[in-house]
Amino acid sequence: MNGELLSALADGELSAGEEAEVLAHVAGCEPCATELADLQRVRLLVRDLPWLDPPAVLVRTSRTYVRDVRTRTRAAAAAGAVLAAAAALLLVVATPEPQPVRPRVAQLVDVHATSGAGTDPVSQLTPAAVPVGFDE
Repeated sequence: MNGELLSALADGELSAGEEAEVLAHVAGCEPCATELADLQRVRLLVRDLPWLDPPAVLVRTSRTYVRDVRTRTRAAAAAGAVLAAAAALLLVVATPEPQPVRPRVAQLVDVHATSGAGTDPVSQLTPAAVPVGFDE
């Protein structure tokens, strides 16, 4: 039998079905019954120990550690926020403005249409619409 199952039984951590199965095994297995009895005895001894206040130096050290961790965590969060803001600013500042395409597509179509004289399929296409507001 697994010692972990015996420990879980002693701690009351098993489901009803698991508990019944382990108890049935323990009833017929002397080594497991002895181990379970030892586990229960040790747990009772530990639970009956008097509560001790931790030494003052341990309390101070723990509080200092927690305060330092919180300070470092806040500092790291602030640094992360500053880095994120700097990255966003860099993207805004460093992104070049879109440059217009030269020559304009409409001009290329006009030139092609007049120079091809209808010899290829593209020059024979009729524009379906003329873009508005794209004048130079």
